[in-house]
Amino acid sequence: MVNRLSKQQSTQAGFSLIEVLLAITLLGIIMALAYGGLRAVTRATDRADELIQEQTHLRATQQFLHRQLARSLPLNYLVDNDDQFYVFEGERDRIQFVASMPGYLGAGGPQVQELSLERGQDGYELVFRHVPLLAYEDGSLRDSQPFTLLRGLADGEFLYMSLDRNGHLSDWENEWESPEEIPVAVSMDLEFDEESLVSWPLLTISMRIDGTAGRLRRSRRNAEPTDQLGRAFGRDNDEVE
Repeated sequence: MVNRLSKQQSTQAGFSLIEVLLAITLLGIIMALAYGGLRAVTRATDRADELIQEQTHLRATQQFLHRQLARSLPLNYLVDNDDQFYVFEGERDRIQFVASMPGYLGAGGPQVQELSLERGQDGYELVFRHVPLLAYEDGSLRDSQPFTLLRGLADGEFLYMSLDRNGHLSDWENEWESPEEIPVAVSMDLEFDEESLVSWPLLTISMRIDGTAGRLRRSRRNAEPTDQLGRAFGRDNDEVE
């Protein structure tokens, strides 16, 4: 009788080897699914953080560019052998002008500043340079420390708008042919690489100082004052500060 009970208990206690292997397999599958979901959530979180950082950097860059260009000063930084005054130089991939630097950068007084699109390791880069106006010599910007504002650009160009002698707005041009004057507006059309998380909103800047005032003699009837250019571009000068 005792042997029969002990035999019955031994057959009912524990799990078979097949049951143990099946349980381990199921546990492994559940853990793999949980790990995969955790990795997906982690990647999504990291990508969202990266996107926020990229957007914040992009907005700060646009604010800086808007502030500097909108406050361009009609101060000549160079006079060539033909007595040509240089106040503003504009090319498809380069801008040179004079403006004050923000106080938080610790560079006081008017500075000769340059924005240029240059080839980098990952496409084009938007590079900024500056030197004090009083210390400027032709070519000295090339020896100054460059600051890379944007990376990973696929293409881009700078465009310029002027006023004709009747005070009418011209078409956009990618070459500024009057270095002794400041254009009434500058536009930056940049394109990021396809893999970039952000895109460049077209930036159009109207100048706060009319650099053509000494040349133009406009009638109030036909003129389009530069303080109204923001309306023509669908934005106000003070919209981005």
